[in-house]
Amino acid sequence: MEDLRDAKETVSEFAALIDNLRPGADTSHRRLERPDVLVAMRQNSTGSQKSAKSSISSRWRPKTLKKDWDETTEGILWNELERSQNEVAHWYKLDQTVLKEFISSPNMMDLGCEFARHYYGDPVKEKAYWAAEDLFFDLQAVKQGDVPSARWAKAKVYKKDWDLADHLVRFVLLAEQYRLCSGQEKWIAWQWDFAGKISFYLSVLRCYTVREAKQRELANNAARSSLTLSPLPAQNNKGWKVERSPRTHHLENKH
Repeated sequence: MEDLRDAKETVSEFAALIDNLRPGADTSHRRLERPDVLVAMRQNSTGSQKSAKSSISSRWRPKTLKKDWDETTEGILWNELERSQNEVAHWYKLDQTVLKEFISSPNMMDLGCEFARHYYGDPVKEKAYWAAEDLFFDLQAVKQGDVPSARWAKAKVYKKDWDLADHLVRFVLLAEQYRLCSGQEKWIAWQWDFAGKISFYLSVLRCYTVREAKQRELANNAARSSLTLSPLPAQNNKGWKVERSPRTHHLENKH
């Protein structure tokens, strides 16, 4: 019941983090100051942080590729993911390399990309605060044993009657399950209270939504480039026809 005492403050924090899932959100000003939320085991000293930074490039980027790899689609997407990962590592004071191993692991990538596809594929979603309330109370119900986690964790992906909160609950539950069952001691050592754990996973989730946004942007740019100049039909020799790319519709909140 201790979690419920700060429910209003916690839900507000979740709402800010859910808003931050949108690319372009100003993460530096939307988070609430909660020094008591994260009780993570510190994975590094100042010295180990410096050594981790120097080893990241060699460990995570293919050694055989040239500098122009950064300009490829793969390189751009990787750098986008890396920037988001570094923000999370800095905010929670975690070892960057260890966190990257977690976020970039195949299971987490699949889970995160699964959410991101739903997030951008759903034309309408409820307001962040409503989703935050549902997320809070649904996970409280799971914690108290009132509702089985299987309701979300074992459900089929993309259930038609699910809203944003349901997909958030699924991500948090499966990410936590994967972390604790991974056998990776450095991941398992991270410890949070109820609010801190969910805040962490919402921050991690943003890495995937930002990456997905960049991937869609690159795809749209490529489509636009291919349609910019296209030859007119043979019977018309007046020149080149300029075509507009498909208009991108922005997501809107439910009212």
